[in-house]
Amino acid sequence: MSADAALDWGPCADMAEVRRRVDALDAQLVPLLARRLQCMREAARLKPRRELVRDEARIQQVLEQVQRHAQAQPGMTALEMEVLIDVYRELIERCIAYELRCFDAKLPQELRP
Repeated sequence: MSADAALDWGPCADMAEVRRRVDALDAQLVPLLARRLQCMREAARLKPRRELVRDEARIQQVLEQVQRHAQAQPGMTALEMEVLIDVYRELIERCIAYELRCFDAKLPQELRP
């Protein structure tokens, strides 16, 4: 099954088909998440101070964008929207933690927290 076929949102015939669709979606998500982490590594390299890693205004901006993208999805329910926003909040927190580790790694050993 191609990745595009996994995006056919019609009913699945059985659990095997559900799992094939999820696997195909995961195959698309993993490279995108890896690229997001690369962006976090670059952000850590470019930021001059550790306290700049967490940017509350940027977090809010990202969550608002995610909500707009989700609302544009046909058939998105309120529950799905809630779960999607929760997933993104967790993704953002994990990315911030990764960026902090990358930032700390560029510091001399004696200055690391």
